[in-house]
Amino acid sequence: MDLAAFTQPEAEHALLKVALGPSTPELVVASCGESLAEIWCRRAETLPEAFSNLPDVAKHEARGYIQQVRPDWLA
Repeated sequence: MDLAAFTQPEAEHALLKVALGPSTPELVVASCGESLAEIWCRRAETLPEAFSNLPDVAKHEARGYIQQVRPDWLA
């Protein structure tokens, strides 16, 4: 979750790697989704293609964050 404080590509790549890891616990995958959403919203970019590749639990957490900060992205 601490990686959400950074906007460098390395932080995003690390979160994606963990979120997509086959043995990553679901709670960690969910946290990665929320952290990624924080990064994306702070950079004020539209949702990257990486969003569509996230596991469902990560997408759910990301959507929850985005809904509060950038609801126009989900319209």
